[in-house]
Amino acid sequence: NKKGWVRCLKIGNVKLITTSFHPGPLRNIGGAMLVGKILDVVENSIYLHSPAKHDSNPTSATDVEKIVETLDCEFLKRIASYKPVETEGEKFSLKIFPFDGVKLLFISGKEAIDDIPEGVYSFAEDILGECMIIDCHNCHKPNYEITPEDLVEIRGLVERATKHGLKQTNNLRYSFSKRKIETANTCGHIAMLLLDYDGEKYALLMLDGNNVDCSFKNELESFFAENGYKGIIASTDNHAKTAISPKVGYMPVGSDRAEREIILDFIENSIQTEFKEVDEIGYSKREVEVRVMGNDFFKYIEKAFQEIGEKAMYLFFAVIFLQLAVSILFGTIMM
Repeated sequence: NKKGWVRCLKIGNVKLITTSFHPGPLRNIGGAMLVGKILDVVENSIYLHSPAKHDSNPTSATDVEKIVETLDCEFLKRIASYKPVETEGEKFSLKIFPFDGVKLLFISGKEAIDDIPEGVYSFAEDILGECMIIDCHNCHKPNYEITPEDLVEIRGLVERATKHGLKQTNNLRYSFSKRKIETANTCGHIAMLLLDYDGEKYALLMLDGNNVDCSFKNELESFFAENGYKGIIASTDNHAKTAISPKVGYMPVGSDRAEREIILDFIENSIQTEFKEVDEIGYSKREVEVRVMGNDFFKYIEKAFQEIGEKAMYLFFAVIFLQLAVSILFGTIMM
């Protein structure tokens, strides 16, 4: 079992949600159902991928349900906001949205990014206090895994951010759009939150899939800049349509032109929506304990994928679940 948490940051009527669990391993197995469940159930929601690896995959639909039921986006501690802070490194960039009692951090990859370990919470919260850290998972590079040197750079970005003093926001406005979109690589949703801090505008784009094509991320960031926004591109790391790990091939969001055009059409329409005043901001963190798959299971499955092939493993899982379904069916008939 793992003792983890679910967090919700509510800005106006928009709920930014993250958990300490990983949305894998694949298809409709265990935690791969987590993102879709939250985005379907929670109105005006954006799911953000927190630092976590495959050993934190919830085991079953029951565990996923328990995580979702623990989520609280209504009875929140009311907090004030401050203007964002940005720092740039060689491989990563960091944007921090400070609020009373919690800092919202977005870690974005410039050349590559994949699952950042949970250990970043230790040094980030030592430096900044309570944090809601987002691994944007937004620049896919085959076979990439984060290195100790990468973590040193991320720590340096966090430390440099403390040199910026906090400035109170006089007038915070927002706009929100969400649409159901399903393509070969997008699992079912796309959403965008626009924030206007006294004339300084940010665009948080959620892409519901496993990582983002790097060139597409750069294209989106350029589009936002041309339209007066600082863009944050974040994938949900949803494994509902993709493989079990970066070592097994998969296609990130934006891998084909048709998919890109659908997403760009959504963005072009969404940036035209009217801004509203943020009437309240709230934050909650609740603990939850569920069963997780652990590292041994992940290593075994990954090795099997590599040795006997992806199609064979999917067939293996299909046979198992077919047998389970037949057993349940006959059990029901016999009763």
